[in-house]
Amino acid sequence: GGCVPSTVRTALGTLTDLDRASFIDLGCGKGRAMAVALEFPFRAIIGLEMNASLVATALANAAIVRRSHPNSPEWRVLRADATAPEAPEGDIVYFLANPFGRGPMEQLLAHIQKQMAPGRRIFVVYENPVQGLVFDNDPGFSRWYAAHLPYDADEIGFGPDETESVVIWAAGTATPSPHKTSGVIAVKDEVMRAEVEG
Repeated sequence: GGCVPSTVRTALGTLTDLDRASFIDLGCGKGRAMAVALEFPFRAIIGLEMNASLVATALANAAIVRRSHPNSPEWRVLRADATAPEAPEGDIVYFLANPFGRGPMEQLLAHIQKQMAPGRRIFVVYENPVQGLVFDNDPGFSRWYAAHLPYDADEIGFGPDETESVVIWAAGTATPSPHKTSGVIAVKDEVMRAEVEG
């Protein structure tokens, strides 16, 4: 399923200095999260997707969205392996909406670990964090934000539920998070659903 725009908007709103960061959507689908990212001052917006049909749809959606945001950063959609994203210069915000299982998630983590460098901040924004323990258990990451959020009223009926959970992890920042970070990731369905409880 696709991401929930209000959840993405709330999550991205917790981050700072986004003008130094690139937004990279791993498994971007039709580009919904990328469209929300246009509301923030990212230096670049990139989507990675393996499905050629979804890449074509995301590119078509990009053309439509950019007409109403002509001064926004370039929106690139690439047919590529989302477990091995290339790292542009500067900070990175990786976005995931439950794109794959544990094995690929561990591959992604190992790839991101190689991108860590002095002065670079990396955030992982994970909506519906079914495989969130992969990041919780890595000492290189600390939680930045965790919440179980209601859909906006006009989104109800366009997603599978009426609430969604999101967890953000940070690496490369010495700044303590000013946000709520606690809560257990409770997996309700091993493939489809996780919620932040507590």
